[in-house]
Amino acid sequence: LAAIINKKEAYAVIGGIVFRNVLLSVVTLALVGFFIFIVVDLSIKPLNKIITVLRGIASGKLDLKERIHIQSTDEFGELADTFNNMADKIESQNNEIKEYSENLEEKVIQRTDELNQTLSEVTKLKKQQDGDYFLTSLLLEPLGRVDVQSENLVVNFYVKQKKTFEFKNQVKAIGGDLCIANLIQLKDRDYTVFLNCDAMGKSIQGAGGALILGSVFGAIIERTRSTKIMQTQSPEKWIKGAFIELHKTFETFDGSMLVSMVMGLVDNKNGLLYFLNAEHPWTVLYRDGKASFIESEFMFHKLGMS
Repeated sequence: LAAIINKKEAYAVIGGIVFRNVLLSVVTLALVGFFIFIVVDLSIKPLNKIITVLRGIASGKLDLKERIHIQSTDEFGELADTFNNMADKIESQNNEIKEYSENLEEKVIQRTDELNQTLSEVTKLKKQQDGDYFLTSLLLEPLGRVDVQSENLVVNFYVKQKKTFEFKNQVKAIGGDLCIANLIQLKDRDYTVFLNCDAMGKSIQGAGGALILGSVFGAIIERTRSTKIMQTQSPEKWIKGAFIELHKTFETFDGSMLVSMVMGLVDNKNGLLYFLNAEHPWTVLYRDGKASFIESEFMFHKLGMS
C-alpha cells in the first residue's frame, strides 16, 4: 500500500513538473511572438511602406501625392518625414511646370509681340540714325574736294571711311577723315593749298569734327581769295595764321574734340613746299622711284590740345 501511495505521489510530482514546463514553454513562446510582432510593427512594416512607395514612384505607377505615414520618432520616422518634404517640393514644382506649360503658348505669343515691338523701335531708331548720318554726309561732301587747275601740279586723293550705311537705297560713308585741295594767290603767285585730317571719334563724332574743320578751313580759303590784305601775306605767315585759327577753334571744345592734320602750300611754279604736321602720319615724298618721309621729328600736337 505504501508503495502504491509513493507511486501516486511520484506521478503527481512528475505531472506538476511537466505542467510547469509546458506552461513555461507556452509563456516563452507567447513572449517571443509578442516581441516578433513588436519588431515587425516597428521596423519591418515602416520599411516595407517606404520601399513600396519608392518602388511605385520609380516605376511611374504611383502618384507623387502619395505620402508615408509613420508616427514614430526614430530613424524610420525621420526618413518618412524627409521623403514627404521632398515629395511636397516635387509636387509644387510639377504644379508650376504644369501651369507654365498650359500658359506657354500665350507667353510665347506675348514675348514675340514684345520682341517685335522692340525690333520695330530699334528699326525706327536705326532709320533715324541713318537719316542723321545721311544729312551729315551731304554736308561733308562739298567740303572734301579738289579744286585745283594747274599745268605743273596734279592733286588726287582717296578717302575710305570706316562707317558705311544705307539710306533711301543709297550707300554712303561717314567718318572723321577729310581731304581738301584748293588754289589761292599770295604775293601774286599761285599756290595749291592742301589739307589731310582725321578728326578723333567714331562715326558721327568724327564726322562732326571733320565738318567743323572743313567749314572753318573753307572760310579761310574764301577770305584769302576775297581779301587783298591776306593775299599780301607770305606763305609762311599764311599757313601759320591758318593753323592758329583752326587750333583756336578746336581749343574751345576743351579737349573733347581733337584733330590730327597735315596742311601745306605748294608753289605751282617751282614746286616749293611749305607745310605743318599736327600729330598726323608723316608725309611721303616719292621721287625718282624712291619713297621717303619728309618729316624727321615731331612738330605739333593735335588741333584742340591746350
